[in-house]
Amino acid sequence: MPCDGAGAGAGVVAGAGGPARQWRYRRRVHAPSTHQTLQLKGLDAEIVAPAAEDRSVCAAWQESFVAELLELGYEERFARGVFAGLTDELVAVRFTPDAAFEQTPGPSAGQQLGSDT
Repeated sequence: MPCDGAGAGAGVVAGAGGPARQWRYRRRVHAPSTHQTLQLKGLDAEIVAPAAEDRSVCAAWQESFVAELLELGYEERFARGVFAGLTDELVAVRFTPDAAFEQTPGPSAGQQLGSDT
C-alpha cells in the first residue's frame, strides 16, 4: 500500500467529530510515470499507529517512487523532497475498501471500477 501524508495530498479522512469507525476514507493510489491513479473509498476508517513493518513497507515504496521520478528526469532533491519530514508523521489508516474508482486522466476518470457506465 502506498504511503504518504498530508504533504503528498493523497490520503483524506473525513468525519464530523464522530468515532473513527464512522469516518469515510478516500485514498488515491498512483504511479508517476503513467499517471495511473485509483481512488479507494471505505466507511470504516480507523487511524492506528503504524507497526514496524508498516514503516519498512513505506520506506521501500518511497524509494521506488523516488526512483520513478528520477527516471522521468526530476532532480533527486525534488524527488526526495516530496516525502520530506513524513517519516516522523507516519500514521496508518485501516479500512475496508467498498468502492474503487478510475482516476487516471482521460475519458474513464471518475468511473467506478466494476461498473458498466
